[in-house]
Amino acid sequence: MKFLLLLFIAPQVYALTCQDYFLFSHLNPQINHWIKLDLNIKSNEKDIISTLKQEKIIKNIALNKGSTGARLITFSDKSQAIFKGKVPNKLFEHFANINSEVAAYRLDRLLEFNFVPVTTTRTIDDQNGSIQVFIQNAQTLTKNTSQEIPLIQKRKLELFDYLIFNEDRGRGNILQLTSGKIIAIDHGLSFRKTEVSYPPEALLSFLKESSGKFLITKLKKVSNHQIKNELKDLVSSEIIESILKRKSILESLVP
Repeated sequence: MKFLLLLFIAPQVYALTCQDYFLFSHLNPQINHWIKLDLNIKSNEKDIISTLKQEKIIKNIALNKGSTGARLITFSDKSQAIFKGKVPNKLFEHFANINSEVAAYRLDRLLEFNFVPVTTTRTIDDQNGSIQVFIQNAQTLTKNTSQEIPLIQKRKLELFDYLIFNEDRGRGNILQLTSGKIIAIDHGLSFRKTEVSYPPEALLSFLKESSGKFLITKLKKVSNHQIKNELKDLVSSEIIESILKRKSILESLVP
């Protein structure tokens, strides 16, 4: 029997079929709390992070993709996650950064954009790395070539990428559930540069519309102090200041 789950993604509510259920469905009642409309994801974040950090690992499979050698981790409760190890050689430090993966999740959570799966850090086989909830039954847009991102979600993701200076957003690091909900992954190349430029034209046009103005209103409710507190242990103060400058530019566009 097919059933529906409700997932709150402000300002929209998406109906999810059972095929869209996160692989953390084995974490009951945790995942149910995560998905229920009347509960905030933050209320259950500690339980999910605890699983990512402490649950016993029964499988560790190399995926042979990306600059950090991503691995699919299976826990004893059958839930799964993606682990990306820290690049040990300074010659390759321009490749993906595990702190950027965690920073993207924290900022996404703070802004309540709800694009990035829960992400934290863990040491596996003496290697430090980021570990992120694995999303089951979602396809990258590279594989699902006929599917397009709903316009509001597309512009919202562009706004997020502008804030974190993510120039690596392609169809291969956007997942889509059958409901149309977008999941953003692979943020290791974000939070890298301090240059502050003006938003792209398509995003500027969107911000003049009601949906765009709504997002900026939400952005204004997040203080610079909150952003600094969330990111100060992950990225440099210079990077944080560049994020705040981009935030200020966006806020100035919507009086």
